[in-house]
Amino acid sequence: MKPLIPLLMVILGLCAGEATCDTLVERSGRELSGSLVGVQDSVLVFRTDAGDTVRIVRSGVERVTFFAPVHGHLGTVELDRSGRVELVVFGTGYGILNGALLASVADFGVDGFTLSMLAGGAAGLYVPWEWSRTRPVSDARASLISFAGSWGMWQGIGWMNTLFDEPSADANITMGMLAGGAGILAAASLTGRHNVSSGDASFITTAPAWSSAYWLWVMILTGTENGRFVLGTTLAAGDIGVATGVLLADRIEASKGRVRLANLGGIVGGLVGGAAVALTNVDSPKVGVSIVMTAATLGLGAGWHLTRNYDRVDAAVSRLEVAPLLVAGNRPVRGLQAAYSF
Repeated sequence: MKPLIPLLMVILGLCAGEATCDTLVERSGRELSGSLVGVQDSVLVFRTDAGDTVRIVRSGVERVTFFAPVHGHLGTVELDRSGRVELVVFGTGYGILNGALLASVADFGVDGFTLSMLAGGAAGLYVPWEWSRTRPVSDARASLISFAGSWGMWQGIGWMNTLFDEPSADANITMGMLAGGAGILAAASLTGRHNVSSGDASFITTAPAWSSAYWLWVMILTGTENGRFVLGTTLAAGDIGVATGVLLADRIEASKGRVRLANLGGIVGGLVGGAAVALTNVDSPKVGVSIVMTAATLGLGAGWHLTRNYDRVDAAVSRLEVAPLLVAGNRPVRGLQAAYSF
C-alpha cells in the first residue's frame, strides 16, 4: 500500500494542473468559476469560464478560492470551520441554561438540578462539535445560530406573556426552550443553504436591538401604559428589525468591522445624550429619552458616514489561508485548497 501513496499524489498533482478551479463568491451569493487574473488596487479582475472579464470591488467579494483540484461527481465543498469554537461555546452555555430550566420545570430537586445542568452542558458541547465535524461553520453561521437560539427563547417567553393573562412560570420556561430550539434548527438550515458574510450576520443580529429601542421610544412618547401591548409590539418591532436586517444586509455590503464601528457610534451617541440629560437635570422622562435617542441616532448616522471607506482599502487581500475540502461530501482531505479570505 505504501508505494501507492506517491502514485496517488502524482495523480492529484496532474489533476490539479488540468483543472480550472478558481472560484469567486460575491457577498450577494453569486459564484463565478474561472481564473483570478489579478488585483488592481481594491478591484479584483476575474476571467470566467465563458471568457468574460469581470471587475469586482473587493468590498463586494466574500471569498476567492484558487487551486482546488479535487472534483468528484458531487463536487467539492469548502469546509470553513472558523466559527466552530464560537458555536461550541454557545452550545455549552445554552445547554447548561436549558438543563437548569428543564430541572426547574420538572422539579428534579437539588441533586437533579445539578445533574441536569451537567448533562445539558455536556450535550451542548458534544452535539455542535460533532455536527460541525463535516459541515462548514463560518463565523457568520455560528453567530446567526447563536443569535437565533437566544432570540427564539426571548420571543417564546415574551409572546407567552403577551398572548396569555399571567401564564405560569413553567409555561414561560417551556415555551422559551421550544422557541429557542426551533430558532437554532431554523438558522442551521437556512445558513446551510444561503451564503452569509460576517458583515451580513453582524448587521442582522444588531438591527432588532435598534428597532426595539426606537419602538420603546415611541411608546414612551405616546404614554402607553398597557404592559402587554407594549411588550407585544416591542417583540414585533424586534422581528421587523430582523427581517429588515436580512433584506438590507446584501444591499449595504458592509464588513463586520464597519457594522460594529457604526453601532459603537450609536452607543457612544446615546451615552453622550444620557450624560447631557444627567448634567442638565432634565425632569421630563419623555424629553430625557428623546435626547438620548436623538443623540444615539446622530451617533449611528455618523458611524456609518465616517466608515464609508472602511472596507475599500488598497491592500489586495486580507490573508492567505489553506483549508481542507470535503470530497464527495463526507471525507476531509487536507492541503488541497488555498484561498484568499476577505
